[in-house]
Amino acid sequence: MTIADTPGLSRPMRDALALAGFSTLADPDGQPRTAVAGLHGVGKVGLARLTRLVEVPQ
Repeated sequence: MTIADTPGLSRPMRDALALAGFSTLADPDGQPRTAVAGLHGVGKVGLARLTRLVEVPQ
């Protein structure tokens, strides 16, 4: 699933992930949590949602 099509992620978070080069939910998997959390537009709630989405097999 693409990040742009993922329900539950805010527009700023989707934009931040896209600017960082992430286009699918598999892309941030394996990245340090601090690297994703440090992106402008990624908040605590969004990071928790992304973490849950990445952990669930797509």
